[in-house]
Amino acid sequence: MSGEYATYHMLDSDILPLLKDNVVIINAARGEITSTTALLEGLKSGKIWKTVIDVWENEPYIDKDLLKHTWIATPHIAGYSIDSKAIGTAMAVKSIADNLSINMPEIEIKGIPEPKEAEITCSTTGGCEQMIADLLLFAYNIREDDARLRQSPATFEKQRGDYPVRREYGAFTVLCPSEYSDTVLKFGFKVKPV
Repeated sequence: MSGEYATYHMLDSDILPLLKDNVVIINAARGEITSTTALLEGLKSGKIWKTVIDVWENEPYIDKDLLKHTWIATPHIAGYSIDSKAIGTAMAVKSIADNLSINMPEIEIKGIPEPKEAEITCSTTGGCEQMIADLLLFAYNIREDDARLRQSPATFEKQRGDYPVRREYGAFTVLCPSEYSDTVLKFGFKVKPV
């Protein structure tokens, strides 16, 4: 792959037969990396088991058939946590200051709203994997974004513009047994052993 748009349709109908059977395709990078036609072909033939799509070819005018066949669908909001917006803004200000040779102190991010429930008591009854799945969905229930997009794909841009406040995992403290602490920390949560 080369040229100005080297990643355009990296996954297309020519690549599809080269994939192992029953793959899961996740696209949170750029919509045009995957061909909508190839994704549908793969999903309908069973070559692709599931797709998780945040970025879509031709967005905001997303393909309704692909939406119907997609396991988890979101309206290009992977980087839409309030934390990432604040950090991105601070990075942009710092970069501008550096380019203008303005000596600035380190930017301290303040005033981000706390999550409604900042402490999470984890259940370990289903084992470590189930505990992590429960924590991830508690901190960010991706199914809510999926439901909104499916209910109204025509409001793709509005959903992005009116996106609800979402915090990253580091805003949550997990109350859990110490044997799970390292695993929970690896996902970015804070931990309070119980």
